[in-house]
Amino acid sequence: MEDWQKPKKAKSKKRLFVLIWLICGITTVLYLVFIDSKNEVPSAIEMFFFMISLMAFCLPLAWYIFWFVLGWCVDLMINLGHPGIPEADEDEQ
Repeated sequence: MEDWQKPKKAKSKKRLFVLIWLICGITTVLYLVFIDSKNEVPSAIEMFFFMISLMAFCLPLAWYIFWFVLGWCVDLMINLGHPGIPEADEDEQ
C-alpha cells in the first residue's frame, strides 16, 4: 500500500465510526419513543437491543468527554504551577 493511500483509509474508518455512532443514537431515540408509546412492559429482546444501542451511543461520547476534561485539567494544573508537575528548566525551553 502506498503512503498517500493511508490517510484516506483512516478518514473512511472515521466516517464509518461516526455513521455507526449516529445510527446507534437514532436507534436509541426510536426505542425510547417506541417503548414509551406502547404503555406496556417491553419484552426482553426489546430491552436488550435498547441497552446495546444505548451503550454503543453513550460509551464513545463519555470516552471523548473524559479525555477532554482530563486534558483540560492537566493544562490547568500546568498553567497554575501545580506542585505535582515539575516546571520546565530554562535550558529545555
